Amino acid sequence: MLSTIFSGFKVIKVHKIFIGGILFLSACHNPCYNYTYSHKKLVRYNKQEFDVYDFRPHEVVASIGASSGWFEIASSVFTDSLTFYIQDIERECINVQKVKKLEKFYTRVRRKPMTNRFIPVLGNETQLCLSENTCDKVLLRLSFHEFSHPDDLMQNIKAILKEGGILYITENIAAYTGEPDKGCGYPLWELKSLIAKIESYGFVFLQVYNPHCPGFTEYDPLDTYRVFAFKK
Repeated sequence: MLSTIFSGFKVIKVHKIFIGGILFLSACHNPCYNYTYSHKKLVRYNKQEFDVYDFRPHEVVASIGASSGWFEIASSVFTDSLTFYIQDIERECINVQKVKKLEKFYTRVRRKPMTNRFIPVLGNETQLCLSENTCDKVLLRLSFHEFSHPDDLMQNIKAILKEGGILYITENIAAYTGEPDKGCGYPLWELKSLIAKIESYGFVFLQVYNPHCPGFTEYDPLDTYRVFAFKK
């Protein structure tokens, strides 16, 4: 389902990432990506990550820097009764018509009506424009390293999360301090540095996941994609 537009984050260009021989496109590099995958491809390439987030019925989830919201809408093939706030600062990406089109496509993939709600949110680089104590979970998928005002946004994120809510940060891990992202040029985070940074905002580190190779979380130049979980 679709609701009105409200008001995070900017995403730019296309970056190819190979993980275990599989090609992925980094969100940081494609302003309004609208990926349309078959059920088979979702199971093969994305289902492991959907499972990490452990979406449960009636949860409210905000995805910051979500562009078109394709990932959240695609995850709805496997989930029910969720509310997603799909947020970005690019007006061309937070587009009701695009969200409707993606919802229609993934409803066909699902082969039954969607039960999740999708609410586009147009924000800015310092404000999320969401109500406090609203969200059970917040996702930052390949967007945290691009925050121009991380202190402001992280305080916003902490405010919109309910007590005990979970923050998931998905990033490609740097091999060395200051390593630039090959697409957008912003520096990536090293594993331990990212954890320490988020803890400095008062979050409690829970776990780091490797969706594509569970159990292996250390840096690997051929497999840099990691999901970090923190608790408010």
